[in-house]
Amino acid sequence: MEKLLRLVGETAALKLWDWRDKQGSELNERDEPANGHEHSHYVLMRLIEAARTLEAEALADVCPAGIQRLRLIFEVDYIRNGVSIAELKRRLESMPTSAVNRGDLTGSTDAEVEGYRSLVVHVNREACTAVA
Repeated sequence: MEKLLRLVGETAALKLWDWRDKQGSELNERDEPANGHEHSHYVLMRLIEAARTLEAEALADVCPAGIQRLRLIFEVDYIRNGVSIAELKRRLESMPTSAVNRGDLTGSTDAEVEGYRSLVVHVNREACTAVA
């Protein structure tokens, strides 16, 4: 967590130049550097390297050797027909455990499920898009 906070702090401390906010107002916190875009590119590449190092360290802490993590993103757009959100949410929350217990995640392979986590969230209507 300390390294994450340091990276975020270093990034937040950078000064903006030749930039406008969403309303179009100038946000120049410093004069443009003499080497302008070259300097920005260098800083961005340094931040990317630092973020990747931090990510690798975090994953090493989370995933022991030999463990590979896969993520399934499964979104459901319901027409509720009077069924409560709570009921639909309970049904979705039970799916991962049922799938693991039935062996759906490994089938007839030699793979084993070491662990899993699931999270069901109610997405606001504004975030919902039509499914083609």
